[in-house]
Amino acid sequence: MTNMSIPKIRAHLATVSLTDDDLDGDHVRDAVAELKTLIADEQDSVLVTWLDAEHYRLAVLYAAAKINKSKWGANTATREPHSRATIIRRFNEAVAEIGSRLDVYESNPQTSTTSSWLVALAEFRADPILSKG
Repeated sequence: MTNMSIPKIRAHLATVSLTDDDLDGDHVRDAVAELKTLIADEQDSVLVTWLDAEHYRLAVLYAAAKINKSKWGANTATREPHSRATIIRRFNEAVAEIGSRLDVYESNPQTSTTSSWLVALAEFRADPILSKG
C-alpha cells in the first residue's frame, strides 16, 4: 500500500533549498513550516516520528544559518566548522537525505527502517554542532 502523503512531502522537499541570499527573507522558514503541516496530516506514526525529528534538524540548521548571518553579515570563514557555508551545506544535504530516505521508507514502511535514522537524529538533537546530521 502506497502512503499518499509521501509524494506530497517529496514534492515539497524538491522545492526546498537554502542559499546565503535566502537568509535575507523568510521563504525557506515558511517552507520548513509547511513541511511540519504536511507531517501533521500524516496518519502513519512511524513516519510521523521520523519526519518530526527531520523537521527539527532542518529548523535548527536554518535558525543557525539565519542567526549566523544576522550576527556576522557577509563575514564568513569557509574553514571554520561553524561557518554559515557549512551550515547551509548541511541543511541542503539534510533535505536531499530526507528525500532518499522517503524512497527507502516507502519500499519498507516499518519501525526497523527508521530506527538507525532516529539514532542519528537523536545525536543531532543532543549536539547539533558536532553531530554528523
